[in-house]
Amino acid sequence: MLTTAFILSGGIGERLKPLTDHTAKTLLPIQGKPKVAWNMELAQRYGIPRIVLGLGQKAEQFQRHFRDAVSYSIEQEPMGTAGALKLAQELIGNQMFVMMNGDELKDININEMLAFHRANRALATLAITEGDVAKSGCVKLDGEKISYFIEKPEMEAAPSTLISAGLYILEPEIFDYIPRNTTFSIERDVWPLLAAEGRLFGFRFSGQFLQTDTLEKYQAAEHLWKGFREPA
Repeated sequence: MLTTAFILSGGIGERLKPLTDHTAKTLLPIQGKPKVAWNMELAQRYGIPRIVLGLGQKAEQFQRHFRDAVSYSIEQEPMGTAGALKLAQELIGNQMFVMMNGDELKDININEMLAFHRANRALATLAITEGDVAKSGCVKLDGEKISYFIEKPEMEAAPSTLISAGLYILEPEIFDYIPRNTTFSIERDVWPLLAAEGRLFGFRFSGQFLQTDTLEKYQAAEHLWKGFREPA
């Protein structure tokens, strides 16, 4: 059973300026709800009761908005996606958990993904879909295993059109791959290593996935997002 979701929400949002001059990027609303709240709702739809937010700048905005409804792990300096995860290790505990990016909108059946993760005895399972490989982590599948992962490749270097949708199911062993007090990227440093070891799997889903990291994409998401349609 999954009991904890760790949601990365510490990014600065340079490409969303001027909207992020005074507002944290994952607190920007889509259809009247902060982007991070859509991700929290996704976790809660599948019975995940505990939310841990990984924060950096503007952390106080989240604390005012959500108060004690969630837990907070706050970076003093940017540590990368894996560094932020390592910082939150004590809050997450020694259990399987979900990790996701807070600035994307995705409709993923987490129950189906969990069954897939368990059937493959995976250390890490990434939700994957078709997408813009130049702006995302691109994967090569060997059956259900991810045999190769490259972050934001040049088009000619992309091994497929499949991308990571920024939601992962992870075993607590993942923390053994991340050094303490070090800037470390889960996309550039951890996933390629797990792929080489044969311990990284890709769960293909058909639900909606929208990136919102530029003004154009953010404005489009307001009209394109259809909410949650996958069965809970």
